[in-house]
Amino acid sequence: MNSFAKTIMASTIVSTLFFMSGCASHEQIIKEELVKKNTSYIGKTKDELLLHKGPPYKVAKTSEGKEIWFYKTVRAGIKKGTTISIGKGNPVPNIGTWVELIAFIIDKNGIVENLVIEVE
Repeated sequence: MNSFAKTIMASTIVSTLFFMSGCASHEQIIKEELVKKNTSYIGKTKDELLLHKGPPYKVAKTSEGKEIWFYKTVRAGIKKGTTISIGKGNPVPNIGTWVELIAFIIDKNGIVENLVIEVE
């Protein structure tokens, strides 16, 4: 690889990293959306959660008697906050798949007390 090609490659990598550093990642955007959609369940009964979200795919119990209900959704589509540029053309949407994981923590009285969200 000649020095001109190396310079172009290095400047492309640096500008890509610079551009991405100021933007929220797809995972961050989706996680914020899921928090907004699901915090309304905090303080509700697990029966209300069951009626609205359906049965969880997995349930675990803590040693303190709390239940953790796990919901998992696999999505496909345009990844938010990201684009791909090919050559000198216009940026195109970044299409892909991701997994949304939501864990609702339910106290001994059957009330949703918290949630944990991950996006992979």
